Amino acid sequence: MYHLSKIRLPKGGPLIFVLSTFLITLAMPLIAPVFPMYTKTFVKTDAMVGYLTAFLMFLYLVSNLFVGKLLERFSRVRLLMISTLVYSATLMILLYISNVYEFIALAVFRSISLVAIVITIGLLVRENSERSKLGKVEGWFYVVSNSAWMIGPLIGGYIALKFDYAGVFLVAALFPLLFFFLLFSEKLREKRIIIKHEHSWNAIKEFFKRKDMRVVYLLSAGIMLWWGFIYTFVPLYLTEHAYNPAEIGYVLFALVIPLILLEMPVGRWADRKGCRRFLTLGFSIMGIFALLAFFSSVGMSVWFIILASFGAAFIEPLLEFFFFTKLNDRDEVRFYPVYKTSIDFGKIVGMIIFSSLLLFFSFKSLFLFLGTALALFAIAAYVFVRD
Repeated sequence: MYHLSKIRLPKGGPLIFVLSTFLITLAMPLIAPVFPMYTKTFVKTDAMVGYLTAFLMFLYLVSNLFVGKLLERFSRVRLLMISTLVYSATLMILLYISNVYEFIALAVFRSISLVAIVITIGLLVRENSERSKLGKVEGWFYVVSNSAWMIGPLIGGYIALKFDYAGVFLVAALFPLLFFFLLFSEKLREKRIIIKHEHSWNAIKEFFKRKDMRVVYLLSAGIMLWWGFIYTFVPLYLTEHAYNPAEIGYVLFALVIPLILLEMPVGRWADRKGCRRFLTLGFSIMGIFALLAFFSSVGMSVWFIILASFGAAFIEPLLEFFFFTKLNDRDEVRFYPVYKTSIDFGKIVGMIIFSSLLLFFSFKSLFLFLGTALALFAIAAYVFVRD
């Protein structure tokens, strides 16, 4: 038996938590306009960038299961604070990497720390929310996170234009430190939940025995095909067509705007009407615009990528909403790390498929594949999701 800490925020805590989420998230989108090109300096081709990214996503997937064991043994506050410091350090060390082997070794530590941060924050959002208002709270959480993903590429692209990669990594490393000091200044109270220890493999088997868990895992992996494409291959695609880092930042900024506008209303609608219709609509919108991008010029395809984000806004806050509404408190803790592997699983599959397509076809083939795949996910949402 192990004791698992359950956090209750003090007075003013929700505001502090919102600010903290923004700060820790901001480090990731800051490097988004340049990281694929930085990775390409080690492996030279777009396809190899995809394969290397798939390997990094595999590290994230394994880290999810490792972090699940840590959550059973350690205070979430302590795990979150340590992970934040490690993550900041890995961003600074990127300044000194000289070959792909050092890059991969550093990625191991970055993977574990980042996954620990994502999982603990996700659990905190759930634990401090009334179940009847969970859709609204998840909507707020994604608005805050996506605000960072909207602002971050603008800042990162501008810094890269003025100071190259080094400036981006240095500034990005500061935000986890700010997050750490903000957490350190808060006296978080912990309520302890006792759960029975079991091997991770048992949780995995029980997770996939449940039809509702298989469905939410599939759909979560589906939308990760899209985001893996956006943040790995779109910057490479735009760079090849003479876009500079600042212009890439503008594109990544614009595609988050629909998510900011819609995710709060979608969360409220889901509280009243359920998930099925919105998930189906979201994947349908994304699939249509991906197919339109296949038949369009570079400039028009950028606009269709941005418009596809309106579909993503119907999906993002509802997957975790659907997950949490199907489980009790104990199963949430056991299954959440397993569920979060869907992020990395989707990206791994996407990276391998995208990279393999690029070995034989033009970049436009990726839009065709995405449009077809997203249409199939829309059908799956309509057929299998039960509110």
